[in-house]
Amino acid sequence: MWTLLTLSLLAGAPAEAGKVYINDVRADSLRNTALKGVDVTIDENGDVRIIAPHYNIEVVGGSGEEDAEADSGERGVEKGVWWLVTEDNKSSGHSIDVYIDGAKVKTIKSGGAQVILDLGPYLRRGGNKVSFISKGGEVDGGVLKVYIGRASNQSGTLNMDTPQVEYSRRASDSGEDLKDFELKID
Repeated sequence: MWTLLTLSLLAGAPAEAGKVYINDVRADSLRNTALKGVDVTIDENGDVRIIAPHYNIEVVGGSGEEDAEADSGERGVEKGVWWLVTEDNKSSGHSIDVYIDGAKVKTIKSGGAQVILDLGPYLRRGGNKVSFISKGGEVDGGVLKVYIGRASNQSGTLNMDTPQVEYSRRASDSGEDLKDFELKID
């Protein structure tokens, strides 16, 4: 179930304070709200970044400056160039949520069919934050790998030279895990 949370951005947050982002949408003016089931990190700039997988964030109102910053992430990567591909070597029990710039793209589970996903609609030119959130549970078997990279589709065969992002989970990786990668798109 998704909850739609509407933010009305107001100017006037203290300049020296870190910024607050929910699913990579600036939310400094949010008040008197409780978010459940979220992951919180504070980056090197003191900005608070909240990954809230069960919340859809929508920005309304504002003075224009905040709207411009929130909208600056326009997607501009053509389809069929950047791909996510999984390789499951008989793993079991893994569940990995994949986020790009705070938006959930896919949940990958052990034992499922191979995932081959065109990431063009989710990426933008410049820097993209790719996050993998693995949930704890009873895991076993081989390694589950997720690759992200530039690839070409030739006659139904996807060819990826060297993945720019590689994430894997083994049977020994049983706890919860959050791993972030920076993916630069020219």
